[in-house]
Amino acid sequence: MDHTRKKQRARHFSFAQQEVTQLEQICSKAYQEYDRALFRYCYYRIGDQERANDLVQEIFCRFWKYLLSGRRVENVRAFLYRITTNITIDEIRKKKSLSLNQMLENGFPFAAPPKETMSSYFARYEVQEIMQKLDKRCSDAITMKYLEGFSNKEISLAFNETINNIYIRIHRGFKKARVMFQHQYRYSTG
Repeated sequence: MDHTRKKQRARHFSFAQQEVTQLEQICSKAYQEYDRALFRYCYYRIGDQERANDLVQEIFCRFWKYLLSGRRVENVRAFLYRITTNITIDEIRKKKSLSLNQMLENGFPFAAPPKETMSSYFARYEVQEIMQKLDKRCSDAITMKYLEGFSNKEISLAFNETINNIYIRIHRGFKKARVMFQHQYRYSTG
């Protein structure tokens, strides 16, 4: 009887080890494919390289724990961005917003590249400023769609909302951004 239990335990251990190895492969592949994009997303949101790196590590730790709990993920990319969105929201809530000078000191890439004209540099800065003033969910959806290349379906999975809601959020975000830009331009030119 003891011999039979030992065999069952050995088979169970072998099966569990195979499953962990498969999960390690899933996590490793996800890290190789998405770590830079998640870093850019975090860095864009919080403006601190070191903290963005820390958040990416935390994202993959949460992903790993989720996989180990036995739950499955249908769309890894969307799931990782859902974790990323939640983590960056928590981070932003914890931290006061940085001034432009502090961001420059921390290495936030506001400095114009040598070939970039001053007008395009300021236009880029104005767009970033307006995006930060938008509702967080609108800004995130626009960022995911146009900077990270997500489809509306993938964004909907990341936000756990319908595709139609994502389309509406992006449309309303652009509409608000246009109004803010026109308002800002009207008052800055005279």
